[in-house]
Amino acid sequence: MRTLAILLLACGIASAQIADAVEHRDSDAVQALLKQHANVNATQPDGTTALHWAAHWNDLAAVKLLLGAGANPKIANRYGATPLSEAATQGNAAMIEALLKAGADPKTLTTADGETVLMTAARAGNVDAVKILLDRGADINARENYKGQTALMWAAAERHPEVVKLLMARGADWKVRSFDRPTKLPKLSAASSVSPMARGGFTAFLFVAREGDIESAKAMLDGGVDINQADVDGATALVVSIMNKKYTFAKFLLDRGANPNLADDKGRGALYAAVDMRNENYSALPNRKEDDPMPSLEIVKALLAHGANPNLALLKSLPGRSGMDSGDTGLGEGATPLIRAALSGDSAVMRALLQKGADPKLTLKDGSTALMVAAGVNYRDKFTRGTEADALEALKVALETGLSLDQVNTRGETALHGAAGRGADSIVQFLVDHGAKLDTKTKTGYTALDYAMGKNVFGQLPVPHDNTVDLIKKLGGREGKDIQVASK
Repeated sequence: MRTLAILLLACGIASAQIADAVEHRDSDAVQALLKQHANVNATQPDGTTALHWAAHWNDLAAVKLLLGAGANPKIANRYGATPLSEAATQGNAAMIEALLKAGADPKTLTTADGETVLMTAARAGNVDAVKILLDRGADINARENYKGQTALMWAAAERHPEVVKLLMARGADWKVRSFDRPTKLPKLSAASSVSPMARGGFTAFLFVAREGDIESAKAMLDGGVDINQADVDGATALVVSIMNKKYTFAKFLLDRGANPNLADDKGRGALYAAVDMRNENYSALPNRKEDDPMPSLEIVKALLAHGANPNLALLKSLPGRSGMDSGDTGLGEGATPLIRAALSGDSAVMRALLQKGADPKLTLKDGSTALMVAAGVNYRDKFTRGTEADALEALKVALETGLSLDQVNTRGETALHGAAGRGADSIVQFLVDHGAKLDTKTKTGYTALDYAMGKNVFGQLPVPHDNTVDLIKKLGGREGKDIQVASK
């Protein structure tokens, strides 16, 4: 029995020699083995054959040689890969043609998840390879099982406009969506007002918008695609492109007639998205690099020029974009582009918005104004973008609109509370110099001095801003407990 096992093992090793030779690109060994009539369809332990390896190495001559020696073009290895799927990965049209002529099935699946060779070829981007597969009967609208994506989606996502044009011309279904997979929020956020962010539900056109591929977009729009197509959350292609900082593409959509005032289910329109992405603050990490040739301020101005409503406000908090983050900016319902710009001290955008009719009197649901937000109300340390100098400039812009320095929100906070809470001494000084009241108490009885001392941070150890504490005391500020309510 042991002798038989050894003989069988030796036979197996010997039979896989030609596959090994092609794997190692040893053409002399391949030729010698073929002359010895080696089994050209012998498999390695995982089922891979010499023809698999020839296709993998994009070696058309080896593929033709092996096919001529009787290699099976339909054989799949343990992972489901076939020589045709390997050729599709390479985008080699001539190799695909040779394999199909030898009997390979154009409807072959590349993976166990149902990816077809047409999808693989579309992803590779060789238009001739895609055309050959279509001509041989590949299903243009087949969907893989994991995310429900089609060949058109693959071509769009990989920025292959010529393939997109071909698929559109051949009747690819541009209305189909990838599977909608909502993100599960952590248990800690279950009671939060933050909304989950859906993943999926994209059409091919939304993939094009995400990538900022103008040529593919032209082909799809010319083929009848709705320019205002939206994802499952209601974010249009315009919003999607802006959220991915593809501003030149967004301008292209505007020029083609995209509606800038369509908002998603959270109330986020294109203008809010543009202001938000210009001042990303979703983690303590640096902002993503803007590599689009159009500056972010220019897309804000372009949106306004195309009629974007500067007063379109959020309906709810935006979902966080970085793991356990409890929310995007901490603004939530009622946030307008102006308030969002004020949060990050973006005075340039604030001025652009005000020139186009932004209403400075609009507030967050909690009653906070743009002035209060600029001063520091809703400020989140290490998350909110912009320097103290930026915030002071934004505060000055807000003050020019006639907003009151002493207006309070539903918590009883004023702009001075915000400045003190973030430890912004220059803003504290500016507010007091312009008449802000030092002793206004919140509904919990805290003054600006209490905020500077860190007393407003609930559930955590206070983190005082010592310099700000000293400044407010010097200016005459007191703790809430030291202020007596006047008797009636």
